[in-house]
Amino acid sequence: MLRRIPSTAQQYNTFAEYPLQALPTYFADLSMRPWRKWSQPTRDYLPEPWRTWVLDPGSLTKRLIDASEGDFSVLPVRQFWGRATFSEARLLDINPRQQVYIREVALICKGKPWVYARSIIPRSTMSGEESQL
Repeated sequence: MLRRIPSTAQQYNTFAEYPLQALPTYFADLSMRPWRKWSQPTRDYLPEPWRTWVLDPGSLTKRLIDASEGDFSVLPVRQFWGRATFSEARLLDINPRQQVYIREVALICKGKPWVYARSIIPRSTMSGEESQL
């Protein structure tokens, strides 16, 4: 799944240039953009240098740690109960009115945000201690 960069971030050349203190606003804008299903990445959506990263079946975290020479951290930006966007619900095959746990983080390498990650966990899939989130 892939999203276009939000218009509020257009003034920055890369995600890494986006100020850390402004990430909640950036993520709120990004989370409202529709997801698109794609089987073959096109040059419009995925430039050649990014393809090996995005299509790598291995661990993205390991690649980021290696690329940043170990200067890696996870910055939680937002965590809350809410609803998935319509496009997220459709792609996850869940009811769009269903409660989900949403966690958004920035993966920081060498002090800069390199990756935005948004996790959607349906309440119905949680049990035991997980349901206490």
